[in-house]
Amino acid sequence: MNANLAIVLFAPVLVALNPALLAAVFVMILLPDPKRLMLGYLAGAYAISIAVALVIVFSLHGSSFAVTSGHILGPGEYIAAGVTALAIAFVLAARLEGPLQKVARAAKGGQGE
Repeated sequence: MNANLAIVLFAPVLVALNPALLAAVFVMILLPDPKRLMLGYLAGAYAISIAVALVIVFSLHGSSFAVTSGHILGPGEYIAAGVTALAIAFVLAARLEGPLQKVARAAKGGQGE
């Protein structure tokens, strides 16, 4: 796929997620050495994210926000709940597999005619 075509096709998704990032990427693509510019942009974003996270963590350290409460359930109950949730997920997946296979078979049969 052509790079310009990919940009045009995926632009609506990117705009919905972060329009400022999309604008910055378009500007960087038009400038010389876009790889270096985008790498710098990514490194800056990582540095800002880590700095903000550290400020939040150290400002909340020692406050009542960081106090944990006692556990209501033991580890066995959490494991049992997880196994039950997985069993329910597998049963639901098995039920959905039948109708999906019927639709796929009907679509394949319709294409051959």
